[in-house]
Amino acid sequence: MNSETPQFRAHCERLIGLLPELANNVIRRTLDALRAPKGDLAVAADRQLVFGVASQIQQHQLRFHEALTHRFQTEVAQARQARPTSQDPSEEAPAKSMFSKLDELSLVDESAAQATIEVARTVQLIDLVTEWSLRELQSYSAALRGDTDIRATANPFSPAAFARALSDAVSVLSLPGPDRQLLLRVAGRELARLLHRFYGDANLQLHQEGVTPVEFKTVVNPHAPAATPMDVTRPGALDALLQRLPAAQQMSPPMVTAALDRALQQMPLNQLGAQISDPRAIQALSQLLERMVKESASVPSVQPVVQNLQTSMIRLAMQEPQLVDNLQHPSWQLINDLVSYVSGFRPEEAPEQQRFIDQIHPIIDRLVANTSPNTEDFVQARSEIQQAIDAQSAELLESREATLKALEEADHLETLKGLLHQQVEQHLEGHTVPIIVSDFLRGPWVEVMVHVMTQTEMDEAESHGLINVVEELVTSLQRPTTLEERDRLRAVLPSLTERLRKGMALINWPPKLRGDLMEQLMVVHARYLRSPPVPAAPVEAAPELTPHEIVSQIRAEHIDSVWEQLNPDPEPQIHVGALPTVPMGLEAQAQDEASGPEAVNAWVDEFRPGTWFKLSLHGEWVNSRLIWVSRNHRFFMFTGRQHAEIHTLPRHVLCKLRSEGLAAAVQQRSLVQRAADSLMGDLGD
Repeated sequence: MNSETPQFRAHCERLIGLLPELANNVIRRTLDALRAPKGDLAVAADRQLVFGVASQIQQHQLRFHEALTHRFQTEVAQARQARPTSQDPSEEAPAKSMFSKLDELSLVDESAAQATIEVARTVQLIDLVTEWSLRELQSYSAALRGDTDIRATANPFSPAAFARALSDAVSVLSLPGPDRQLLLRVAGRELARLLHRFYGDANLQLHQEGVTPVEFKTVVNPHAPAATPMDVTRPGALDALLQRLPAAQQMSPPMVTAALDRALQQMPLNQLGAQISDPRAIQALSQLLERMVKESASVPSVQPVVQNLQTSMIRLAMQEPQLVDNLQHPSWQLINDLVSYVSGFRPEEAPEQQRFIDQIHPIIDRLVANTSPNTEDFVQARSEIQQAIDAQSAELLESREATLKALEEADHLETLKGLLHQQVEQHLEGHTVPIIVSDFLRGPWVEVMVHVMTQTEMDEAESHGLINVVEELVTSLQRPTTLEERDRLRAVLPSLTERLRKGMALINWPPKLRGDLMEQLMVVHARYLRSPPVPAAPVEAAPELTPHEIVSQIRAEHIDSVWEQLNPDPEPQIHVGALPTVPMGLEAQAQDEASGPEAVNAWVDEFRPGTWFKLSLHGEWVNSRLIWVSRNHRFFMFTGRQHAEIHTLPRHVLCKLRSEGLAAAVQQRSLVQRAADSLMGDLGD
């Protein structure tokens, strides 16, 4: 149900009335900035683009204004109609136009990825300029809605809404890529400045009307991490922490004592005493487990599960004292994985979260009932919990068999294309051919070979003839060196030409491009057939060195070798202007984090279903769960903002979003680490 009070409705209608003026001011100030370029716009390389973009806006100013005003109003209307708590698929917001459709799934293609990058950059500009006025408007909007806490969704006039509107409206000008990017950069900057005043005026109006904004709540952590936090993954770190606990603190509180007593009472009599070599260590472990229960309180649905596992962990420690020294033990990993997965669900996904908890309760109950658990029991439980995660993802895909089959086929074809492309490169290596031919073989002819290899009705001889075109075409473009080679070229050309024409017809390659290619080939082949063969130039023998030159060469090689050993990684000569740039603030990355295409591909290769991600889609960050990965890791399915909404991302698009800082795996500190930091904070106090 849409919660709009009369006061909030009046506030929205008043601001909607100002949107045409806002659109007009954006266009006017953008034109002024383009006509009198300053700063980065005054760069010589941009001048021609600047004047061209200004001319386009001037010619289509009325159309641009209508589109921008309409998109402003549409985005605000959609934000007001959004029902984030709705679980009825029929009430979901309509899919954005930036996604193409593959059956019932939205497929994020190359253009969609570029659009979301553009929107993210504009959102960043607006956020930087309007930070305080936007925060104040969000608090006023929450008050007008009658909310007790502040959420970004309370304000339909969000930076993402305006950034999406600008990106869509610019499309009416039909600008080339560089012109479009320049316009978005300039217009986004002007839009950010105007929104700062737009938000400020709205805040002033609400203040004069006597509206009291909702206060931002400060989150206080009573057990803040120590100044030098302990890395519990370091061997022996956790054991050292437990040893540092004072004796008074090692005495377990009543709840821990109860868990410890239950563990002891239910242990077989012949194991009591023999297994407890250090009772204080078991008490200290129970203290850590109790702190883990408290730290899991941020996710109320999973806290009882962690509390129930206390007893099993204590029993396991009695059986395997090395548990404290090994944080890679399946028992610790089970708790961390469980809490991390359950924590990813949004508040509106509480029913789905609870269904998962109900599914794993029998697994946890079996562990708790086991009086003598061992490592294998936790390995088995962890495997079954992962199966429950996979089953929950499969529920979203039950009615999408056709789409999954289509994606698997596309995955196979993409893999096949990669292999065929490598073969083409091998044939081209070491040979000189016209650029139009090399581009044709790397692109359209790869499509021909994929088509041939996936069609069953074509006979084997015909398919082999089309696949062998690459090698024969490259060979035909090398100048004959003997009469025999020229005669061989004359004999093969009719068959080669026929197969080329047939292959181009199979993929419906445009007639204009076919004619250009065949004309280029005809010119080269005619020249080779008319002119006499050119014998290959004999390889000249290397001049014989004198003894003095041999000694000098050996000495130089020795000096170079020593210099390389002393300087194994000399400073590269890099032109600063050629360095790639990443939009500041889109993702905070550690300085030592690996980057580059290899690192991005390695990051994608590690994906597994059930992992939570932050994706920037439509200019807004979405908490998404990976629910499906194709066999060759070329297509990925993520949950969306709305119930049962799924986004499909091809691998190259996901890599592009990652390289722009718009896709990141949710890296949560493990529950054990948080509990250890909390205990360290107590020791510091």
